[in-house]
Amino acid sequence: MPETSFATLIETWWGNRTEEQRNILKEAAAENSEPLDPAIAKLLLDTRCPFPQVGSAWAGQDLTWHWNETVRQFVLAN
Repeated sequence: MPETSFATLIETWWGNRTEEQRNILKEAAAENSEPLDPAIAKLLLDTRCPFPQVGSAWAGQDLTWHWNETVRQFVLAN
């Protein structure tokens, strides 16, 4: 089974987003706040972004989310 390229996966995912979702993601990508707003993390997860954000937590702390920089750059460029 041939591998699907990053470009194909991310373009397909982006093409399936509504205009509203794209605008929300573009705004969040431009702000680049850390950690990632939980609503944006949920949007990326719920829409099955092929290269999801990164989660991290120290012992005893809540999980926080951070942009996958490749995805953030793609969103900004589109």
